[in-house]
Amino acid sequence: RLARVRLVQLPAAPSDRVPGPGEAPASQRVDATAMPFLDTGIALGHANKGVEGLAHDRARNRLYAAVEQRPRRVLRVDLETGQTEDLFDAEAAFAGTCATDLSGLAFREASRDLVVVSQEGRCLVRASLDGRVLEAVPVGGDRPEGVAFSEDLAEMVVASEPNELLRYVREPGLIDG
Repeated sequence: RLARVRLVQLPAAPSDRVPGPGEAPASQRVDATAMPFLDTGIALGHANKGVEGLAHDRARNRLYAAVEQRPRRVLRVDLETGQTEDLFDAEAAFAGTCATDLSGLAFREASRDLVVVSQEGRCLVRASLDGRVLEAVPVGGDRPEGVAFSEDLAEMVVASEPNELLRYVREPGLIDG
C-alpha cells in the first residue's frame, strides 16, 4: 500500500464579508473525487507505523512527511512533479536522541528547519534540512503528536493525546530559532 497525495484546487473564498453575530461563515462544498493524485512511492507501514506528520514549505511547494518508525523517515515530496525522496537518513540522524519515533512534524520557514515530535520520547528535536540535529528538548503532555509555530517563532503549540493543547512562549533554549 502506497501513500498518495491528492491535489485539490480550492476555489476562491465565497466572500470576504465577516459574519455577523449568530451568522455562520460562508462555505462552499468541494468535490475532490475527480482531483488528481500524486503517487509518492511512500510505502505505508502496518499497525500505525506509516506517515504521521506533514509540513508544507510554501515557498518551494514541497511537503515534508514523517514516517513514524520501522524505519523512521523524513521525506520530501515535490508538489509540482510528485517526486518523493528521503530528505536525509532519519535513522542515522536521530540515533541516540530522544526521537525514538516520529509522530509529528513542523517546517519553520523563518529558520528553514524542521521540528520533529516524538511521542515515545516525549520530546521535540530540531533538525536542519540536511539532517543535523540542532537541539532536542523534552515536552509536556501524555502523548505529544503534533506541533505548530507562530510565524515569528515566538510561540509554539503542542497537541497531545488525549485532548491536550500546550502553549509555549519562546525562552532561550526552547526550540530557539
